[in-house]
Amino acid sequence: RQMCIRDRCNSQLKNTSAKVATLTKKFEKALQERNNELEELRSQLQDNEDAIVRLSSSQTKEKSEINKELEKYRKQLKEKDVEIVSLQNDYDSVLAVSYTHLTLPTNREV
Repeated sequence: RQMCIRDRCNSQLKNTSAKVATLTKKFEKALQERNNELEELRSQLQDNEDAIVRLSSSQTKEKSEINKELEKYRKQLKEKDVEIVSLQNDYDSVLAVSYTHLTLPTNREV
C-alpha cells in the first residue's frame, strides 16, 4: 500500500513537474516575444528620434535659407529706398524755382 501511494505521488510529481516545465517554456517564450516587441519599439523610438533630429536640422537649414532670402530682400529694399530718396531730391531740385529774376526789371522796362 505504501508503494502504491508512493508511486501515485511520484506520478503526480512527474505530472506536476511536466506541467511546470511546459508552463515555464510558455512563459519564457512569451517573455522572449515581449522582449522582441520591446526591442522593436526601442528601435522605432530611436528611428523617430533620429527623424526629429533630421527634421529639426532640415528646418534649421530651411530657416537659414529663408533668413538669407529675407536679408537679400531687405538689401534690395534699402537700395530702392536710396533710389527713391535720390529721385525725390532730383524732383525737388527741379521744382525749386527762383522768382527773383522774374520780378527784376528788364532792360526794356528801364
